[in-house]
Amino acid sequence: MTEAAAFPECESAGKLQADQLCACVIRLYELITAPKQPTLYRAELWTLTGDKAKASSTAIYVAVKTADDRTLLASATGADCSVDGAAWTIYVHKSSHIVPLVVEAPGISKADCGGFLVRMWVKTYNIDEPWTIDTVRITLYFSDGTNLVAENVAVELLRDASTEFAAP
Repeated sequence: MTEAAAFPECESAGKLQADQLCACVIRLYELITAPKQPTLYRAELWTLTGDKAKASSTAIYVAVKTADDRTLLASATGADCSVDGAAWTIYVHKSSHIVPLVVEAPGISKADCGGFLVRMWVKTYNIDEPWTIDTVRITLYFSDGTNLVAENVAVELLRDASTEFAAP
């Protein structure tokens, strides 16, 4: 008589563990080979200045949120502003500029970002001239090399004025 035959409960316990191990390996394989959801890793603001340049003391603010307005995806706070004479980017007629945005929800799926909302505004210091923007574009970049874009045209921002638009 074999040892396994002498102790049938041990034989069935060993078989159960092997079955569980096989199921675990199969599940691991499914997870590894499953298509990955693209995730957000970078965001940027691109502007094309119109007839009226952005003053050095004008600060740019951007909030990019999910379509349901619940999750902040990316933002900029006080970008490209120089109220103390520090270095800043010069925005002149027909110049284009890229401002990197802070990704606030890294790893969120592309599906969750569809139709994202944008609110852009400025704060001006010691100046009452508007900044006209021929085109403003927000681009969200995803891990699979794709992106989502929201764009607005013919924008004029002064003091605490804002513009709102959404991705299609």
